[in-house]
Amino acid sequence: MKVQNLVSLHGEFRLMIKALKIGSMTGIAALFANSAQAAVSGANFTEAEIQYHQQTAPQVAQLTAQCINNIWSTHVNFHRRYGFSKYYGNRHAGKNYHLVDVRKATLRQNFPQLSQRAINEGAPQMESTACITMVLGCLEQSFQQTGQAGTWSKLKSWVGRKNPRTGGSVNWFGHELQLALIDLGWRSLYWNPDPRQNAQWDAEENEIWQRTVPEKPHDPKRGQHVATYNSVVRRGLYYTVPVHDRQTLVGFGTRPPQSFRNIPFFVAIAHLGYHVFPGSFGRVVEAHSMRRLGGFDNIEMGEFNPLMANQHGYAPRWTNIELYRSGIMVVPPGF
Repeated sequence: MKVQNLVSLHGEFRLMIKALKIGSMTGIAALFANSAQAAVSGANFTEAEIQYHQQTAPQVAQLTAQCINNIWSTHVNFHRRYGFSKYYGNRHAGKNYHLVDVRKATLRQNFPQLSQRAINEGAPQMESTACITMVLGCLEQSFQQTGQAGTWSKLKSWVGRKNPRTGGSVNWFGHELQLALIDLGWRSLYWNPDPRQNAQWDAEENEIWQRTVPEKPHDPKRGQHVATYNSVVRRGLYYTVPVHDRQTLVGFGTRPPQSFRNIPFFVAIAHLGYHVFPGSFGRVVEAHSMRRLGGFDNIEMGEFNPLMANQHGYAPRWTNIELYRSGIMVVPPGF
């Protein structure tokens, strides 16, 4: 990564340049150990936990990517065998999909061509999912496999913490996860394939939302491309997430840079953390929480290419009301 591509939110340009000139994992680790002094999350990791995580970062990246790709393979093979998806979204309020008999009845309704044998065998094996829970599940597995169960406990408690005033969970959003990972030494990259279209995207997304969801005419998560871009440029923040690199994944159109394809694992968000999607070596695997039960599109895979994501094979995948065209991602220390 070129030195001029990095933007420090903490005024550490000299230290960054020195670390990058060293060109070694030791230099990178020193950079992030220093940055960790200014925590951006409330996970409260210890210095020892941060250093150990940075040492095991390549393993964490590899294991998490393997887990995500295994979910995709399981999804494809299950659908090939039974004719419906193993995974279903966890945000179907009042549907009671956690009950096997309800899933069976819904599958019969959604897919009348399915055999009763396929439904009887497959429905009990189905699992709930969502964009962030898939990422959290795989990260948890890789943290535990690399001896970081305690670190993971702190991270998960931060992301899923309760609001003391209401008693309800206030997070489970991707930007909270990213803040905790940044405290462990991960680096953030703002992504926007064509900032010149920010205003047009805002207008399009607000019009779509007002037309399709009239009972909620404005959603603050949509139509924020101009505001988030200005914040990135002027304040070094995407929403609440510090931005370390605002050039590598900006203005690439429909051709993401080759350097991006060398990253072994990343956690990206769009719409201020509403949608979370992981990936590796330029390819995204994303879960969805509101798709039709049994549909193949509950899990999708595609090349990271936001301006082409209205087509199959590209990601993050658009829907009729969700157009993901800018955001931020984090990558492990040293990448």
